[in-house]
Amino acid sequence: ANVMSETSIFQGHPDLPWETIGDMLHDRFEASARQEAIVDGAMRLTYGQLRERVLSAAAALHATGFKPGEMVVIWGPNCWQWVVSALACWWLGGVVVPISARNRGMDVLPILQTTGARYLFSSTESNGSNLFQILLEYVEDSDLSLAQTLPDLDCAVDLHGGIEANLYMPWAQFLALGATTQ
Repeated sequence: ANVMSETSIFQGHPDLPWETIGDMLHDRFEASARQEAIVDGAMRLTYGQLRERVLSAAAALHATGFKPGEMVVIWGPNCWQWVVSALACWWLGGVVVPISARNRGMDVLPILQTTGARYLFSSTESNGSNLFQILLEYVEDSDLSLAQTLPDLDCAVDLHGGIEANLYMPWAQFLALGATTQ
């Protein structure tokens, strides 16, 4: 007998109580509110505190016109802001496109162009490297502006530093976008 023909393809988890990632997050945030969720250097967040940060970031995404199914590229080091950005995207039904902070401009640019993503979360402080500056330098070597090279990009957020140029805004400024809509 052909073993492959007898094997059914596993689809979904019918026993799971959640229909969406947002449902799962809401449940976990409530059930584990006082438990530690993230330790990132001096930053320590419980699930309850993580929930507040995720909702703030989701409100900021929503304020920029974010729609379910949209892609958010996250290109940066492992940090609490990375986690918050990804969870906020998923909370709103988006798709996260993670890119390793080890990748450089020449590797990242084709991914950004292919996805057509309107959102980029990156870092000017990645193990001594300024990822955004690396991207800018790579783009400028082709004698094009960032806007010409990535016409779909509307919102670029600096996870760590305070850079504000060429569509890039500091993390705090990004969060402030959602403060007026909450």
